[in-house]
Amino acid sequence: MKRTLSLLIISSLFFGLMIINVNAIPIRNEKSGNEGKANVLDQYPTGKEPSSANDFYGQGMLYLSRNMYQEAGEQFRKALKIDPNHVYSMVGIIAISLKLGDEESAKEFSSKAIKLKPDDVELRNLIGERWMRDAGSPKYLPEAESRFKEALLINPKFMPAHVNLARLYLSENKIDDGIKEYNEAISIQPQNPELRRELAYVYLNIGKVDEGLIEAKKMVELAPQNPLYHNGLGELYLNKRQLEEALNEFQQAVKLNPKYYPAYVNIGKVYIAQGQFDKAISEINKSIANEPDYGDAYAVLGDIYLVRGKNQNAIELYKKAIAEKATKKLSIPNFISVLNNLAYLYSEENNDLDTALSYAKKANQLAPKHPSISDTLGWIYYQKGNYDEAISNLKVAVEGSPNNPIIRYHLGSAYYKKGLKDQAVVELKKSLDISDKFKGADDAKLILTEIGK
Repeated sequence: MKRTLSLLIISSLFFGLMIINVNAIPIRNEKSGNEGKANVLDQYPTGKEPSSANDFYGQGMLYLSRNMYQEAGEQFRKALKIDPNHVYSMVGIIAISLKLGDEESAKEFSSKAIKLKPDDVELRNLIGERWMRDAGSPKYLPEAESRFKEALLINPKFMPAHVNLARLYLSENKIDDGIKEYNEAISIQPQNPELRRELAYVYLNIGKVDEGLIEAKKMVELAPQNPLYHNGLGELYLNKRQLEEALNEFQQAVKLNPKYYPAYVNIGKVYIAQGQFDKAISEINKSIANEPDYGDAYAVLGDIYLVRGKNQNAIELYKKAIAEKATKKLSIPNFISVLNNLAYLYSEENNDLDTALSYAKKANQLAPKHPSISDTLGWIYYQKGNYDEAISNLKVAVEGSPNNPIIRYHLGSAYYKKGLKDQAVVELKKSLDISDKFKGADDAKLILTEIGK
């Protein structure tokens, strides 16, 4: 039976996979960069030995930035030994405690710091950020929310707390609350283009592209010499399929900064939408020339070669996209798309179901309810003869995309192999009712004939 897995070529103009939940964002297993250099910070960067609380705090932050938690903790505690009221060293310990899952210590030092500076809005906001960003579980978000709200009770015009609340609410899929907080922040700093940029992308992610365009246009008006903002406006136009307007903005971005590599990839996307693949490849290669570790560039190139049927080239490019350095500059939707497409290619092209399954599982962990990803995973399980897992995942896919005949056909086939003929008949007939032209339709008809339906 021919394999017909689901592809996710979202890099070009297929924007069906939007992730705004920060808890769904993968935590990269990045190395500290200090392997074999355990004492890399033993000499204080200024060339003198640390002596003050601030010195030890600064060294602790350097260790923390390198994920060297034990060493960071030692520096923060040395700072507190010199100055027991050094609240920012306490914040450092909060961060380490949360990284290590020590909720009790995080709460203890949060309480100590706030008691020392009860009216310091920046401190409360900073503690909230640590609870939001360093905690490994969503269960810590209420603690962060409390700190942000306390800061705003002290000073309702403290813009950073509104922005942090907005990001927190978005992570919980409280979209309206998140937008409200962004608008509060903008009312405080209406000339801040970065606030407009963040809100524009929120609107983009929820499908309100017109509202996003309004914010993106204001963003560019406020900072017309910034290539980042022209690139952002171009992305909104691209989503609206206003290709000429998008191309103008991307070209303006590289005119302002010829080394601004994200815009070259976006120019390539415009050419993809116009069917000009050679031009697209040329522009994307300019991006790679400026940033050889830009994962998104390899992902989009992989999509082009996949569409062209050059599957081995696509595999090579996708693997470059998820290489250790490149993955740090790979957007989350593209990261998931690459994993899903590699699963497809290893199953379809290389007949390597074990490798295919490993990629499909990773994609599913990041987007467990996405129908195309659940379909890919379920159909690989089907190929491996694990029909229980196949059915479980394919049911999720059907729930998310009930009018996709291929997914219905996949589920019906899995039911048939499991011996659940009645359920198989229902799904296979539904697939053919939707369309009898999809790849696999003949197999669906054959199974129905074998069942006697």
